[in-house]
Amino acid sequence: MELIPRARLTTAFLESNASTHESVFGAIAEIVDNAYDSGSPKLDIELKSVDEHENLQGKSYISFRDVGCGMTSKEMFNVIAYGFSNKNDNPEMIGMYGNGLKSGSMRVGNDCLVFSVKNDEMSVLMISQTFIKSSHAGYENLNNEVICPLPSWKVIADKVNGSVTYKPIYDKTKDEKQEEMRHKTEVELITSYSPFCSEEQLLEQFYGLESHGTIIILFQLNLNERGEPELTGDLDELDIHDVGDQANTANSLRNYLSTLYLKPRMQLHLRQEIIKPVRINDLMYERRKYNLPKSKFRSTAKAKIADLKEKKKKISNKIKKVKSEIGELNKDGQSDAGKIHRIRKLNMNIEKYETDLRRFDVEIKSKEKYSNVTEFELTLGYNIRDRRKSGLRIFSKNRLIVEMDGPSMAKWPLGVLAAVDVPAALMQPSMSKQRFADEREFRTLVKLCQERAHDYFKRIKIEFHQWCVFGYPNSDPLCEREENSTTNRAVDKALPPFFRCTREDCGKFRKLVDPEDCNPSYFICMDIKDPKYNSCKQAEEIITTKSLEVLPNIKTEIRDVEEVAVSPERKRPSKQAKVNGSSKSGPSVVRDAPIQNRSRIISDSEDDEPVIRKRHLRKRRSGHAASGAEVTSGFDRHRNVISDSSDEHSDPGSASSPPQKRQQRDHSGEELRKMEEQLEEMRLKIEKEKAERDASAKSLRTSMKTFYPTSWKTMKGRDHKHIDSWNLAKLQQMEADWHRDYTNDLISTMNKGKERAAKKSRATGRQELLREIDSIVRKIEVPQELKAKIKELEKTVDQEIANYKK
Repeated sequence: MELIPRARLTTAFLESNASTHESVFGAIAEIVDNAYDSGSPKLDIELKSVDEHENLQGKSYISFRDVGCGMTSKEMFNVIAYGFSNKNDNPEMIGMYGNGLKSGSMRVGNDCLVFSVKNDEMSVLMISQTFIKSSHAGYENLNNEVICPLPSWKVIADKVNGSVTYKPIYDKTKDEKQEEMRHKTEVELITSYSPFCSEEQLLEQFYGLESHGTIIILFQLNLNERGEPELTGDLDELDIHDVGDQANTANSLRNYLSTLYLKPRMQLHLRQEIIKPVRINDLMYERRKYNLPKSKFRSTAKAKIADLKEKKKKISNKIKKVKSEIGELNKDGQSDAGKIHRIRKLNMNIEKYETDLRRFDVEIKSKEKYSNVTEFELTLGYNIRDRRKSGLRIFSKNRLIVEMDGPSMAKWPLGVLAAVDVPAALMQPSMSKQRFADEREFRTLVKLCQERAHDYFKRIKIEFHQWCVFGYPNSDPLCEREENSTTNRAVDKALPPFFRCTREDCGKFRKLVDPEDCNPSYFICMDIKDPKYNSCKQAEEIITTKSLEVLPNIKTEIRDVEEVAVSPERKRPSKQAKVNGSSKSGPSVVRDAPIQNRSRIISDSEDDEPVIRKRHLRKRRSGHAASGAEVTSGFDRHRNVISDSSDEHSDPGSASSPPQKRQQRDHSGEELRKMEEQLEEMRLKIEKEKAERDASAKSLRTSMKTFYPTSWKTMKGRDHKHIDSWNLAKLQQMEADWHRDYTNDLISTMNKGKERAAKKSRATGRQELLREIDSIVRKIEVPQELKAKIKELEKTVDQEIANYKK
């Protein structure tokens, strides 16, 4: 077996494995998830600058410090194993693939250091692409193997003196000298390719961890297309931004981590400032929930249970075969050394198989408990605090996987925010935790959520005047909320905010009536005025959510009915006249259509033009309306009108005026013509106003290209983000104001330029005078102090002229 080749990893795998993360924040979230799974109540994230280290790319590194369970030296060795994970049996653990730390760290930077303490053992692991690709002390890594130094120390505390010593941990099964050499080589490699230059500096990193915890340091940070670090802390001293490849975009890590978990449990600190966690459900105004059908999804857990049962069945068959073989050997009653050895070996196989059976039973029980999905709900509401951040948020095991923006989704309801926590038994996230493994089931889930979002939007509406009260003046999905005391008070009253207690032993969320009086960075439960919840011992307030069910769709049937306006004065011809074809002198004929063709009326007169009207008729099981009267077609109604009119005309005492139905029809036609004329006038007026507004907007945009100083972007009243929502008067006023202000700025700039030119001219004159004095002084003997003074004046004047040139 030792001669058979083994699979190995190369440096190319590190790069391809890191490429599974599309965004750098998603890679950072993998490291945050590891701290979450370790049970740490707190995680500190720092961006530290190291200017004195010349070989450090980006001149900074990122550190993650948690106080979780930590790892021993043996557990740290499993970190190097790609795909190893001990979290699969725990349904509450986010991690499951054993790849997050390796892929996430290599996506952020080329090198990674892991410090961990547990059971008085301190270990340091380095995964460094810089070291692997370089030659150290003459050693060439020709096979591109992934070499990871892992030195460890045992903490020995003297209780009498209070001193602490660190003793290197060696493998007792190997030679002590070789182990000592290995330890020294590993420490030398780490100090050569990390920001820490000595073993003492490495051990100093463990001081803040006490008895357990982990520190992860990412350095040699990756660069973007412009040759700058992807992550920077220059834009905000309390935040880290992802500048990406585009110069004008910068995403905030603080905002990303604030909504990473559906129910935050761990306290996050970014650059020594606490991150205010936001529960997505607390942003929903008029919150409702829908129960999603579990039958639409394949159960992943049930498939695994079936696989385990199949394996258990195969192991049971193997045990039967081995026992039958032992019975055959014991039949003859003879015992020799070979037979005894064979039986002993078979018994050992039986013990091994029985151990596998017990393990399968334990796994099946845990999977069955895990697969019983009791709740699968979609929660919806209106995001009145920031309508631009509406859309769909899909979680798995309390962790955000997919975030879909409402304005970018087709036909997503205005301002609706939806969130769903998908059980892992139904859908598994991908290895990068930025999408789901089964794309078909993911599309099914999105479709179900969209249907319920539209149903919610139809039943729970926010009228336009309510949006205006909350600070939204129009219906644009990207409209920014106008924040002032009135709108903020209205939003806080409709949707009170929730703050999380900053005490590490509490962490409960409390509803605030007066949020302006509290700071989320220092909020504790005692700040609440309500005596029911102003103590950390009190439980959280339970917020109930009403349930909704999707209303069934009522199908409608569209029929095309041709109705012919037939004059009631015309009489029906006799059968003889119809046969002879004498229809010129008599009235026009209306032929009764068969019953199955009554939706179409036919007229012999060329003056009677058919009018097609569409009617939406609800499907009914019977041919009667809700009141019990028979539902007739348009033909039947016109036939009744014609017969009534004919009877009136045959009466000798009847008047010769047209019937009332015809008068009403003529009257309605005149009103219709008036309405059409008014609509045409309104249409022309609207088109004229639109043309004037478009022309004014085009002129304003042309003006912006010609004169719009960059300094105006931050000035109040010079912002043009909402230019599409301005009316004609606003556009004309803004164009006139910009022309006037630009002219004033130009005049002021020209005056300042003239002043600078005059000062520069005077300084040039002084410079020439000093140079002439200097040339004269050199020819005669004068004190050195005078020469030094002249030289100092020359330098001052030269610097002044250089400033004027700038």
